[in-house]
Amino acid sequence: MINNSKINHYSEDVKNNLPKVNVKKLLNESSPLKPFSETEKLWATSAYSNGTVFQNESIKKSKPTESSVIMFPGQGSQFVGMARKFQDMPLAVQMFNAASEILGYNLLKLCNMGPEEKLNQTKYCQPAILVSSLAALEMLKDQKPWAIENCTGTCGFSLGELASLVFAGSITFEKAIILVKLRAEAMEECCQMTPGGMVTVLYGPGSDLSKAMSDAKDHCRAKGISDPVCSTAIFLFPGCKVIAGHDEALKYLFENGRKYKLRKLSRLPVAGAFHTDLMTEASNVVKKSIKNLNPNYPLVKIYSNVTGKPLLNPMDIKNKISLQINHPIKWEQAMHNIFELPDGKSNFPYSYECGPGNSLFTVLKKINAKASEFCSSVQL
Repeated sequence: MINNSKINHYSEDVKNNLPKVNVKKLLNESSPLKPFSETEKLWATSAYSNGTVFQNESIKKSKPTESSVIMFPGQGSQFVGMARKFQDMPLAVQMFNAASEILGYNLLKLCNMGPEEKLNQTKYCQPAILVSSLAALEMLKDQKPWAIENCTGTCGFSLGELASLVFAGSITFEKAIILVKLRAEAMEECCQMTPGGMVTVLYGPGSDLSKAMSDAKDHCRAKGISDPVCSTAIFLFPGCKVIAGHDEALKYLFENGRKYKLRKLSRLPVAGAFHTDLMTEASNVVKKSIKNLNPNYPLVKIYSNVTGKPLLNPMDIKNKISLQINHPIKWEQAMHNIFELPDGKSNFPYSYECGPGNSLFTVLKKINAKASEFCSSVQL
């Protein structure tokens, strides 16, 4: 069990107080996030002018006829070389350097030179994707500033939700780096405690996925596994879910998929059952560590992974940061809510995927093909 019984305070000199240790030791020597000095705002990438009202006031749009949506990818999108374009961007380099001081290792070098095996580890890839995504946001800001100014909503896939929080002005860059470090290490610790994984499942009208998951848990109990987990981790697109749980449960699904008329199963290259009850310890760690965090009201709507709907207020944001870790990601629902056209409107918003890869574009095409015609990825 992850030990979170003792918590001290991070000092304002954050870089000197984040040793490279496992989560148990980290929690004994670290603390909840607390307010930082004004200097940390140097690393925030808000596109909006100072003094913008957070509540009950629409942000002025430079092109009222053109709205946009910004999306950020999650774990699995990383690849060696994904930050090479940023080496000639002074602000991006500063962001990587600031993150490296907090993390305790050279993040830009890891992103560009690997090794791949290390980059793919949860505790390294999550910070790498977060900073790469925010650097990609800076590229978009330079190339198409109106896309930022006209943004009406943002959504991030799993850890990508942290990038959405930074973009919308709810948390600062520095706090996001501290948070993603703690989040990633806590999740990796859970992976080591209980062998598990994730499987993408394609199914059709005749499939019985619910029965398959129930029988998989019964199979685990027969094997001596108490409290087995086999549940939906991600609602990805129509006819496709990501199922996660104990390794024995996933093995059962692969061996008996035809019995339940499951069309295709593919194991994901992750080390644990993210967004399930097997991540509850990590969720609790993050919840305790952010008890002093006070998010700002977002400047644009942030669509929650937990509900698929906009986050309501700072307290809702704070609660969902930890809940998201052990609750299923409702990505399909979020995309429906974002791209649902109001009566009388026929044009979809432009959408931009900021971060490595183009997985979110591919998924959007499965959910709403017409909306995907107006979607592009910021190429890294």
